Amino acid sequence: MKRREFLAISATAGAAAALPSAARAQGKVPVVGFLWRDTVAASPYVSTLLGALYPRGYVPGRNLRTETRIVVGDGPASDYAAQLADSAAFLVRSQVDVIVTYGAAATHAAAKATRDIPIAMITGADPLAAGLVKSLAQPGGNITGITTLSLGLVGNRMALLKEAVPNLTHVGSLLGATASADALRENEEAARSLGLKLTIGKVNDAQEIDTAVAALHRAGVGGVHVSGAAALAAQGRRVVAAMAQHALPAAYASERYVDAGGLMVLVPSVHKVFIRLASYVERILRGAPAATMPIEVNSDVELTLNLKAAAAARMEFSAGILARADRVIAR
Repeated sequence: MKRREFLAISATAGAAAALPSAARAQGKVPVVGFLWRDTVAASPYVSTLLGALYPRGYVPGRNLRTETRIVVGDGPASDYAAQLADSAAFLVRSQVDVIVTYGAAATHAAAKATRDIPIAMITGADPLAAGLVKSLAQPGGNITGITTLSLGLVGNRMALLKEAVPNLTHVGSLLGATASADALRENEEAARSLGLKLTIGKVNDAQEIDTAVAALHRAGVGGVHVSGAAALAAQGRRVVAAMAQHALPAAYASERYVDAGGLMVLVPSVHKVFIRLASYVERILRGAPAATMPIEVNSDVELTLNLKAAAAARMEFSAGILARADRVIAR
């Protein structure tokens, strides 16, 4: 049965009442709102950002409050648009001082809910092309932050597959059902540049994962590129298990697949990006306008290799690939 659940939590509920009277007397305690979709209610990225704010002088329960609204579930992104919109509206009504968003859907929801409250975003989309900002150097509105858009990563992952599977001639690409025309074109161009035949599989929800992977296997692909689509990443273990069932080497586009046992994961480190985003949140809380804070384009990616998954896929990583890895998960 497909699980759809909406869960709203306040990470420091009642924190204002817990503040010392001296702190309350100094004025309003700033409030940071968190908004995104995740696979678990207790999103680890909230703690990551709060931990990065601590050495900057902001301590929840002392001089900082939070309102955390997490949309939890494993269905397609379109199923959660209404919940994200409701959550964004709640944060606006709560008069938070800044809304931290992760992902294009959450950022769009916050942008539609307010043009006044600053938004510090992390998104994998191009914020300029998405119409969120006027320019990267001068956003011009209430949105700033970091984009993890890294052009060429699809090609890099496919190249890793070709290097890891020397006889690879036919590659599959597993995408979310709502994959954009740009995403399709990037996959097609990457495969063509590497001289690989491409077969694309699309997944709308968790129930279609096994069928889609089996279809790629029947098509004769020798390896699979798995996109970072939320509908897929939310079911990381199921995707990885399906690849293992058919002994298909796969390169993944989401950090979520590391813990799920993915073979090769080449992505920006979301935790590191959240740590960098803390500087944006700090500046906003100290009064800096989002309109003039340049948006950072992330250029750092990390390669994680899983030796246990390699053994299950009956393959070994070359010394060259191992030397480039930032992290190696041993047997």
